[in-house]
Amino acid sequence: MQEVYFSGDVRKETYAYGSQPDELYASLKESFPWVIKGEYFSISIPAYHDVLGEEVVTCCLPLKQSHVLVGERAALTSRKFCMQSKTSFLRSYELWEGERPTWLPEGATLFGCGINLEEFGRPFPEKAKTFMDWYFGGDPATIEAAFNLPEKRGAYETWYGVTTVNGEVVRVKQYCYADQNTFSDWEVGYMVHCKKLGREDLLTA
Repeated sequence: MQEVYFSGDVRKETYAYGSQPDELYASLKESFPWVIKGEYFSISIPAYHDVLGEEVVTCCLPLKQSHVLVGERAALTSRKFCMQSKTSFLRSYELWEGERPTWLPEGATLFGCGINLEEFGRPFPEKAKTFMDWYFGGDPATIEAAFNLPEKRGAYETWYGVTTVNGEVVRVKQYCYADQNTFSDWEVGYMVHCKKLGREDLLTA
């Protein structure tokens, strides 16, 4: 397991590269026969999504495929599979260049946002247009207090995400990493992506 996040009573585990269980892909292919394991480098267990109202499986795409689908603005792209409605969509993880969200705790660093995108020719959940995800880091105690979260922290690193609807936070995610791995170093990825896009100014904002 590479990553685990907690959101209320929901726990989502993600596996990458050689640790990806074949049985997760077998289950996914029952609802999405067009899925090919070799097109992704990670897969999550099904996890309930409060806004979509169903379980979702997340698979991350290699960077080259990400650039083909959404362009170089994306630091990462995932495909979200909605298991009950048998719909799907892309999420492009991008820098946020607008004003600092008012809900972001003092001292926290906003790494970016997740933009949900419809794919041509594939059934799309309309509710995916109604929300946005954000990813950030900061002092765990400060963030836990700001969102009234339980103390859940990874031995190596802890990061955070929120989902907003009409600018209001509707859920908070605590990403916990037991050790350094494919997903763990958000801050490093943020700095690399800022420099790649010529947005070093965001690093001092």
